[in-house]
Amino acid sequence: MEPTVTLTLLAAAGGSVRGLLDLYTAVITWQSACRDHLERNGDTAERPRFRSRVDLGPDLLAGLFHVVLGAFVGLVLTLAGQVESAFMALMAGVAAPAVLQQMATVKGRVVHTQTFGVQSGEGSDYGVLPPPRNPAPPDTAPDPSEGDAGSKGE
Repeated sequence: MEPTVTLTLLAAAGGSVRGLLDLYTAVITWQSACRDHLERNGDTAERPRFRSRVDLGPDLLAGLFHVVLGAFVGLVLTLAGQVESAFMALMAGVAAPAVLQQMATVKGRVVHTQTFGVQSGEGSDYGVLPPPRNPAPPDTAPDPSEGDAGSKGE
């Protein structure tokens, strides 16, 4: 199989990890509710139902979206030369929502910069500090021949 396809499939598998973690959290929440019920009432017949804690339809749909997002991010990063190993592809898939959010933020900053004509180094470049206005000379040590201006023992 071609490496690009393999890495994209691994990224899709990484995307599924996010959905599995969400499902795991729901199962743990349900288990905790069951234990709380048993401690209070002691009746196993009336314990909370799994469906009352988890809505499988939306959760499965969200999991499907995570798989698709993982595959997309994996493909884009592989084609850009940013993903070179199976582990990197898997992690790109797991982080796909965050990667896409970051890409959207950067795109928004680029559009803002182009729209308002802000140039790099003018201080409005989102995180880039402007150069100092009056840079200090490299050697600012006091001259020993001038003496200590703050001393009173002249």
